[in-house]
Amino acid sequence: MTVNDDSFTSWKNREEIAESMIPIIGKLHREQDVTVLVHSRSLVNKSVVSILKTHRFARQIAGEELSVTETLPFLQTLTTLDLGPSQIDIGMLAAEYKADSRGLTVEEFTADAVAGATGAKQDRAP
Repeated sequence: MTVNDDSFTSWKNREEIAESMIPIIGKLHREQDVTVLVHSRSLVNKSVVSILKTHRFARQIAGEELSVTETLPFLQTLTTLDLGPSQIDIGMLAAEYKADSRGLTVEEFTADAVAGATGAKQDRAP
């Protein structure tokens, strides 16, 4: 396998992950009024390539590229939480998680980090 084959395989893998993020982002936005961001840039209604470019943009903010493989677990965890209307930056969550020394799982860390946005659904009228 050549370097080009490795790069292409890696690109296809990241593209597949970004593609799987689109329905999750859309559902969170439609059903819970949650806007998913990466370093203050919305991922709502974005294409696969736009999601990948937004993750690459993180290099300008954090000094290193952010991969969709790093942010997908945070996004998946958000779907399990009782979130109210909010804006949640999964890029910042991933960066803070890397720096965190408490030894929490992604699920525990995410639940703790967005605790202020949870529980709001009970306050809504049926």
